[in-house]
Amino acid sequence: MKTGKKTLSIFLILLITSVFAFAPVSAKKPSTNNIDGLTVSIGTIDVLDLDGGGEDNDVLLHGTVGIQAAQAGTYEVSLTLTMKYLGTNTENPIEKKTKFDMTLRKTISVYCEAGVWTEADYTFQIYNKIGWYRGQVTAKCEGLIAESNIVEFDPPGGSVGPVYL
Repeated sequence: MKTGKKTLSIFLILLITSVFAFAPVSAKKPSTNNIDGLTVSIGTIDVLDLDGGGEDNDVLLHGTVGIQAAQAGTYEVSLTLTMKYLGTNTENPIEKKTKFDMTLRKTISVYCEAGVWTEADYTFQIYNKIGWYRGQVTAKCEGLIAESNIVEFDPPGGSVGPVYL
């Protein structure tokens, strides 16, 4: 019986040792985030005839991105414009189940000096709108996220609903 207990003890020791020897090791990748600060804002909205349709029913939405980086270099900033159609009367906005009626995306490259706050301009082109819209821009860069001010605007003319080019 002693041989059986000894064999069992050796087996258990080998089993426990093998569990620790082959256990997965969690290694955290060192952070490569060089961005110390990120901002985004919507500046002006110009209503004009971008598509040559004869009506001022298109929009240029202008804004600014701000970045502060620990190391000099060019950084990619992903911008997402989300817009909600409010209808023709802002006092009684249209309620839909969808959160947004339109999403536009673009990426801009911004060169930053180390430790210096850098600003870069962006523009979204939006075609063929009628009624009131609420918009906001979200910026993402190396894990940081910033949201702009919310704006509402009403391009006259056009047809109902968003049309993209």
